[in-house]
Amino acid sequence: MVERLADYTQEDLDAFTIPAEITAADAVHLASAFLDQLAGRPDAQAVRFALLFELRGDRELRAMLTADAPVRGNLIEAARGVLQAIGVSEPAVHAPDLVGLIDALLMYRTSEAAPIESQRVLGAYLSGLH
Repeated sequence: MVERLADYTQEDLDAFTIPAEITAADAVHLASAFLDQLAGRPDAQAVRFALLFELRGDRELRAMLTADAPVRGNLIEAARGVLQAIGVSEPAVHAPDLVGLIDALLMYRTSEAAPIESQRVLGAYLSGLH
């Protein structure tokens, strides 16, 4: 199951191309479109988030859904590419945070926790890095 969830995310990531240079506004739209793509598989996301909570006592299995997820390195690299393209200094330092922010927005959306304006949140985060 964990591998299939990672495969879904990798398929979604493969659908995006990051230009060498983009504006911060373009980066917000790109990140938001990726979030929309991920949210387009609500059942898969619900399973992933449910497993995160269910497995919180099992470090090994939980790691496969978080830090050691097969797709995590590719997500961080894509985030680094976006941050580099908009001229953020030390993009590799900030890339894991961008991945975490998108994941948090995805959990909010998937769980219908509360209304949230993803583009505004992403824009505020990215503008804070400049």
